[in-house]
Amino acid sequence: MIKSDTKINEQYMHILKQLSQKKRDSIEDTTRNRISFYRNISGNYLEKVTKYTSSSNQVERETPTLTKVVFNQKESNYSSRLCDKVTSIIPLYQNLEKDLDMPFKLFVMGPGNYGKSTLINSLLGTKEKHAIENIRPMTWKIDIFEKKLETNKVIIVYKNGIRKHCSKIEAQHMIDKEESKTKESKQVVKKKMNEYIVKNKLGPKEKKELKLKMERDEVYYSDIVEVHWGIPNSPFLSQFSIVDTPGLNQENFSGEVRNNVQEYYHKSDGVIWLLDATAISAKNTDKLLNDLDESLQKMGGKRATENMIAVLNRIDLVDIIPGQREQVIKDAERIYGDRFNRIIPYSALKAYEGAINKNEKLMDQSGRNNLLNEIRYTFFQDAKMIQCEKKNEACSLYNTDMKNTIEDYQEQLKKDSMKLSGALPIANETLAEEATRLSKEYKSSLNSYIESFSRELTQKLEHLNTVTDDSEKNKYVNEVIFKHSALLNESKNFMEEAHISISNRTQEIIQENHFTQYEHLNKLYTVSISLPSLSKAKVKTNLNISMPSIGKFAAYSAGAGLLFGPIGAIIGGGVGAYFSNKARQKTMDSFMNEAVRIKEKLWLEYKLFLKKLQNTAKNEIMEHLKQPFCDLYNIENKELTDVIDSSNLLLTCGTEVLQEFERKDLRFAPLVKALILS
Repeated sequence: MIKSDTKINEQYMHILKQLSQKKRDSIEDTTRNRISFYRNISGNYLEKVTKYTSSSNQVERETPTLTKVVFNQKESNYSSRLCDKVTSIIPLYQNLEKDLDMPFKLFVMGPGNYGKSTLINSLLGTKEKHAIENIRPMTWKIDIFEKKLETNKVIIVYKNGIRKHCSKIEAQHMIDKEESKTKESKQVVKKKMNEYIVKNKLGPKEKKELKLKMERDEVYYSDIVEVHWGIPNSPFLSQFSIVDTPGLNQENFSGEVRNNVQEYYHKSDGVIWLLDATAISAKNTDKLLNDLDESLQKMGGKRATENMIAVLNRIDLVDIIPGQREQVIKDAERIYGDRFNRIIPYSALKAYEGAINKNEKLMDQSGRNNLLNEIRYTFFQDAKMIQCEKKNEACSLYNTDMKNTIEDYQEQLKKDSMKLSGALPIANETLAEEATRLSKEYKSSLNSYIESFSRELTQKLEHLNTVTDDSEKNKYVNEVIFKHSALLNESKNFMEEAHISISNRTQEIIQENHFTQYEHLNKLYTVSISLPSLSKAKVKTNLNISMPSIGKFAAYSAGAGLLFGPIGAIIGGGVGAYFSNKARQKTMDSFMNEAVRIKEKLWLEYKLFLKKLQNTAKNEIMEHLKQPFCDLYNIENKELTDVIDSSNLLLTCGTEVLQEFERKDLRFAPLVKALILS
């Protein structure tokens, strides 16, 4: 019974051992499946975005030209930057998959110029110095040194994933050209920016937006992200690829320093982190820790040091003072002890000298042998497991980057879509209120005209009876009684006021609701609108007075023998009494009716003109809002409903891909049953 139990136990342990081995074997496939899934959903999202916008999808289709126009190119927008970002992330997923078939990538990183290139040359152990020393590159690329490439062969990798094979001389020429263009670009744009600031008297907020705009659209950044160099004669590269990185703290074109460690860390399998022995002291402990922790935070916190080896470089420079070496090492362990498992003192210069001369003593004294042993111990034994773990971490980082990019785009698009949808009703309401105010003012003026006309009519008719000349009589009726010229001038003035008022309100609405990426710079934005002018508004109101009542009034007077006679004759005797009782009332009624007709005619013309102003203003507002919105998102400018539909499609596909990124039911590893049966 005991033997049977022992046998069962042995079989059980054997099965567990097999499962454990199969699980280890499957971790690479699991990693590949996971990376492939997120690469595919990102690619599908990009295809949909380019379908719904006029953005072009250039992934793996063409090599970026190195002589493209840098300045005065079209302004980037939300959709173009979204596509550019997604386009740059997709190849990173692809590279993760490819890297699983490549040697372990060991990155040399650290702030400042602490001899990264010299350390790399010392590890490569070749007489030729492949890593260029004592320069500060302008381009943010990484140099990967690997064994599989021939000595004269170089592979240049662009941010869209395209790889260009060339000779070493060609590659160096292209890199030098990129460096020159980047440097020149920063100088030209900085000068242009400063001139613009002075000319337009920009404040702090406007300056900040201008810097952002010019950095986005006018500063040249190289499309080169990696350069692979072949060094087949380096023994170190039999097990590892070693990677040189630019300085972590880079200046942008306006002189601001940024920590860009996250640009490179996620591509690494392991890291050699350089510390400067000459900078270690008790006085600057806080600064040293803050600098390191800032970088570690961007790499995922203290856990990032699990795959790091700390190297205290330039230790030979502190050997000059007796006892200084021991003190520096002690201070370094005190400061960084809880960040790194081990800190290795190192002299890259002596290590290089020892390597090329095969001087074992010098290689030992310099720390080279110590570092090589630490690299093998830390990375080589579990290289594949570490690789897979790092690729999964990188995949998670890319996922976060993708989600943040899409979420930011979705939030902005949703906000602007709602603004566009609600802008026209608000504009219509605002214009209607303004039109109502203008109408009330003009109507009040016309009512005042009628009241004044009625109040003064009797007296003016009496005066009219004293005018004997027909032409003077007509002139008096037109200009004094009906105020022909005054009415036309007043109508014109009210129309001019309406034109100015509606134009100003239209400009205010457009400026208040204008779609822009730069809120404060937008204050410099000027609106040019085209509303109907008075010269185009044909006011057809006919104020020529022609009323039978005037003739009748003259006939009554003539019948009495008083044809424009003296005032005394008009108002005297029975004829005067007859005129004042019956004929005068009819004449006054006729004059009042004509005045009312004139008022209604003017009122109708004004309302038509005001309506035309409103309609044109609505169209101007819609086009001035719709076009910038479409420009920001690369949506075709059609009818408003079509534009909103396009933005809704973009929002929908964004929501769908975000849901895919958040799925919790995904399984990339095989089930235990599958492992048992495999």
